[in-house]
Amino acid sequence: MIRLRRDGMRPLCFSGHLIVQHDGWLPGARLWHDLFLYRVADGGFAVAIIARLGGGPDARHASAVRCHAAQFDSLDRALTSLESHDAAADLCPGMSAPALDTFNPALSATVLRLQAARLQDFCRDVVSRYEAGAGAILYSACRSGL
Repeated sequence: MIRLRRDGMRPLCFSGHLIVQHDGWLPGARLWHDLFLYRVADGGFAVAIIARLGGGPDARHASAVRCHAAQFDSLDRALTSLESHDAAADLCPGMSAPALDTFNPALSATVLRLQAARLQDFCRDVVSRYEAGAGAILYSACRSGL
């Protein structure tokens, strides 16, 4: 029995097997996504997306901060869910992105603009790494002849 955590919902439980996974961790990453595609024994597919927050020099010290999982009746719908996931929505204020200190009156507008630019770069990096991982899953699924 496979049991997948889901934020704000009961776990998704089913019998089946893992088809392909993508470990999104890279050295220096503060936030990344691990992606999983399962075949469900009684038909259909399941997808799990886990956003992880790094807490050390490697992935072993990471903690899951967002867990998404859903079951689909077709491979096409499962892969579409991976493609359409909004990775930026997995970011929480202060969780892993550079802090934007808007409450310090001593900061100049230039410093605030620099902080905002760093935050935008961080968000773009998280989203682009997620998109690369989703592309790797799609490629593997197509290549395996599912």
